[in-house]
Amino acid sequence: MNRLSKEKSLYLLQHSNNPVQWYPWSNEAFIQAKRKNLPIFLSIGYSSCHWCHVMEKESFESVEISKIMNENFINIKVDREELPDVDSIYMKAVQTMTGSGGWPLSVFLTPDLDPFYGGTYFPPEDRHGIPSFSKVLFSISDHWKNQNNLILENVDKLKDLITQKKINKTINNNFEYKEEINEIFEKLLLSLDLINGGTKGAPKFPQIPLFEFLTVYYNYYDSKMLLNSINITLEKMSKGGIHDHLYGGFHRYSTDSFWSVPHFEKMLYDNALISRFFIQGYYLTGKVEFLQIAEKTIDFIFSEMNYLDIGFISSIDADTNGVEGLTYIWEYNQLVELLSEEQFSLANDHWILSEKGNHFGSNVLNIKNDKNYFKLNKNHSKLVGIYDVLKSSRSKRAQPAKDNKMIVSWMSLVIQTVCEFVSVKNNPDLLNRVEKVANNIFQSAEDSKFFHIVELESSSMTGRIPAFLSDYSELSLACLSLYQTTFNKRWLDKFLLLGNIIAQKFWDSGKEQFMDSQDTENLYINPRDTFDNAIYSGISSANLVMLYMYSITSENKFLKIFEDSFFNEYENIKKYPNAYPGWLKSLVISKNLEQVVIVGNISEKNTREMLKIATTGYNPSRVVIQIDKTNPDLFLLKDKIKIDDLPTGYFCKDFICKLPTNSIKDFNEICNNTK
Repeated sequence: MNRLSKEKSLYLLQHSNNPVQWYPWSNEAFIQAKRKNLPIFLSIGYSSCHWCHVMEKESFESVEISKIMNENFINIKVDREELPDVDSIYMKAVQTMTGSGGWPLSVFLTPDLDPFYGGTYFPPEDRHGIPSFSKVLFSISDHWKNQNNLILENVDKLKDLITQKKINKTINNNFEYKEEINEIFEKLLLSLDLINGGTKGAPKFPQIPLFEFLTVYYNYYDSKMLLNSINITLEKMSKGGIHDHLYGGFHRYSTDSFWSVPHFEKMLYDNALISRFFIQGYYLTGKVEFLQIAEKTIDFIFSEMNYLDIGFISSIDADTNGVEGLTYIWEYNQLVELLSEEQFSLANDHWILSEKGNHFGSNVLNIKNDKNYFKLNKNHSKLVGIYDVLKSSRSKRAQPAKDNKMIVSWMSLVIQTVCEFVSVKNNPDLLNRVEKVANNIFQSAEDSKFFHIVELESSSMTGRIPAFLSDYSELSLACLSLYQTTFNKRWLDKFLLLGNIIAQKFWDSGKEQFMDSQDTENLYINPRDTFDNAIYSGISSANLVMLYMYSITSENKFLKIFEDSFFNEYENIKKYPNAYPGWLKSLVISKNLEQVVIVGNISEKNTREMLKIATTGYNPSRVVIQIDKTNPDLFLLKDKIKIDDLPTGYFCKDFICKLPTNSIKDFNEICNNTK
């Protein structure tokens, strides 16, 4: 065993029996590198990553390759889910050096932690133009010993390139919103696949932040083409192999452009965001099947990613017994043997099946005709029976490993999604369960200092690794979602607490930008990830938090932080809009802010009815506050009183309020005619 055997990360423990003398990210490793004057080999991945497993099996378990590594390098292994700041800054370095990135991330550093060479997966022998890993190791070692000065010169150049500050800041007063947002929208439309859904090309990722921006854009600026794109994306994803049709949940991405054959890992953040997108799709299209898929995905999260009813695990592995997708795939003859002749005929009509399959001779299930087709020809109950047979068979197979780490930002996404779901379909049990998760996160905090990962130790909630901006931002948004679902003031207070911490601790007023981490010790550069990829960046979500803080408190400092953050990055946003959908979503929301205040006791029928009206539908720019009586502490609530001692609703757009009303009919009309 190596030094990883004492770590808590499943990914690090998976490597604890490698012959490589791995170190965790630690001062011990850094001191050894300096003492021996050896370069560092930094390997970053995560437990459910298929290609991480491949490189381990081919290289890190090889005695010959490990010998080269141990003699010439200090070898450090990092779980990207534990240390996203480390992953982010070295991913940026590799992308700058090579033009691409991914996992496993393989980076070579000086003893001072400066990167000078990197890539992703390296094969054990030369393959497809990629040099063997051993060849790379020998070459790097030789350059370190014999051309050290050249490496150090290039290190400085690379750092300058990565950290160069953008000079031009867009001036808010000169910003023509409608013209600019429409121009960006037209650019984004060109990237959409209007036949298969999603974005063009392969591999095809769900890219939910992009589609949530498009959903928000459509909500305020109708576009038939955009609605069609959203609809096609949801339909194709729901029918494709990226969707686990038997047990629910979505795999991380599709290897092709048709959503047909996935990489099989299942991530908590993907399933939280995808189910939320399906809820939004239901709002926009009225298609009940989209809401049903959202519900099925949420059920999957609670059945397969629930951890002891205290939180949610981070991921489910792509591999089973070292074979990618083994749990999920079906050989044609397997299906023939499992099903009766009639059942097989129906299955063949429901899914796209063949003897040659679509994944190395096996079939990843893709839907040809959906369940509505079988309802029409009265075979739906028989189809349900087929699902039961296959689910029973699959449950007896070996199952992929689960990574039980509970990451605050990802669990917060689940809380947000469940709140959005129960606002459409009442489910007190689901709501109670996510409230419990939120309570557990707060119980793990110490003096308003939160953690990135929470754990249960000796019947008490605790945490490790200081929380990052993404954790504070997503937890803040989760508290606001809980408040606008339960109207328990405790959650509003928690939202305001976290929003203030974000503004105080993560905002650099001198540089007019957010930083991802408060702790920058032993970091090559200050972490600052601006891009929205499969998940929102911490900065992107912090921007949204600042908008909602402004909308609730009316304090201009929060609006200023949002505007400074956005316009300091705007030149890049305009050039690369696909990388900034969360920022663009916040921009659209900022131009359509709505405040709704309902004065009345929650026990009163008309109060509850008004709250239901105000929170029904897709209104991402709206904050809804309920009070029993006027509250002078917040400007928004000042002078808001009952009329004729009846529950009264106030509707405001950017703090300009319409006449208050205690008429349910009038309030409904005001709230639903806001565009």
